[in-house]
Amino acid sequence: LERLRTDRNGIGFFLYSGQEIPPQVKLLAVAKSPDSEPVALEIAPVIQKDYPLSELLVLYLRPDASPESKAFCEFAMSPAGAAIARSHGVTTALEDAEAAAEKRLALARAGQGIPVHAAGPKTLRLLMPEVALEYVRAHEAIQVPYAASESDIAAIGSFVSDRANRPEILFLAGKPSDRALEQHGQRWKEVNAAEHLLAGRATAIIVNAANKLDALSRDQVEAIFSGETEDWAVVEGTSLVPPERRPPGTKATIAIPIQRYGVRQTDPAAIVFQQGRPPRAKNGRLTQLPDTSAVLAAVGTDPYAIGFADFASIPEAGQTVKILGIAVAGEGAKPITVRPSAATIRDESYPFAERLHLYVHPDASETAKAFGGFLAGMTAGASQPDVDDRQVVERALRAHGLLRLGKPP
Repeated sequence: LERLRTDRNGIGFFLYSGQEIPPQVKLLAVAKSPDSEPVALEIAPVIQKDYPLSELLVLYLRPDASPESKAFCEFAMSPAGAAIARSHGVTTALEDAEAAAEKRLALARAGQGIPVHAAGPKTLRLLMPEVALEYVRAHEAIQVPYAASESDIAAIGSFVSDRANRPEILFLAGKPSDRALEQHGQRWKEVNAAEHLLAGRATAIIVNAANKLDALSRDQVEAIFSGETEDWAVVEGTSLVPPERRPPGTKATIAIPIQRYGVRQTDPAAIVFQQGRPPRAKNGRLTQLPDTSAVLAAVGTDPYAIGFADFASIPEAGQTVKILGIAVAGEGAKPITVRPSAATIRDESYPFAERLHLYVHPDASETAKAFGGFLAGMTAGASQPDVDDRQVVERALRAHGLLRLGKPP
């Protein structure tokens, strides 16, 4: 390449493995025969099967091969094995997939791609572009116009309509409401969309680790955050020591104040917790913080604090807070304690939670159905050899406070 860059009368050949080509060097297309069309070399780290001066390196494994042989082949195809192959001038399947993904991403970012119209709650507005790009990275270039709604009435109405560009995919936080079914129930039944339980989110009630409480009833939680219950002294099981300060000249025990913290009202965790009933603490005692990490920090440093936050965003270890269970009615008169988890969200036993349902219209395009299957975890692999679709979607969901629920055991 260096010699050709300075020799206008030269011609040459070299091993191409994705390296930069000097602007003074022109690559020639090559034909397999005098009668065939010349094929240009694609300037990218791709496996170009139609280019005449190329060859494929194929690895074959006998079905009765030893476990060690299978492990070796898996390593050879892994990112670590691909790095070794690259050092020997081989363009690997991983590089080829990455180059194809970058092309699709460039198209999508330029506003190109197959449109997939979707509708659903406002809380998913930021999630949609992220999962759409992950689908583009692994499969094909799409655009996902997302119509966000305050309620499910308008979303369901547009989904079951016959107008052009109606949503092909619908997201609902829970099943269709009674009001939505009053208006669109007949048409909803006729459409009979494919339904998937996509994910769920929960709002955790947390206290400081010094608080010996294990659980509260829903009524107690609502009383505390509404301001009806002002001090810990009336809540049994806290074992909190009253503050040492006393009113001057008296020996009276003062009330143990409850410091309330929560995420801001626009946070999905606050929306789930409120469920249409915004907590209004007396005297402005509910402190709204930007996010879950801020609530964890506030409650973790105050033994008299309680807070609500996004369950999926609470790290499993290294916390100075604990998640309270909620006492709910069990069989007979005996209450049971339910804690937030994928299982209790799925079976709807944990009260401060919502389930996200995905509906795919039967008349949706094949691309829309494929995107819906991608979100619902119906595809385990992707066009990228080292990517698992389900793990990619699960990470994106968790980043937005959503847990993949999966199927019940």
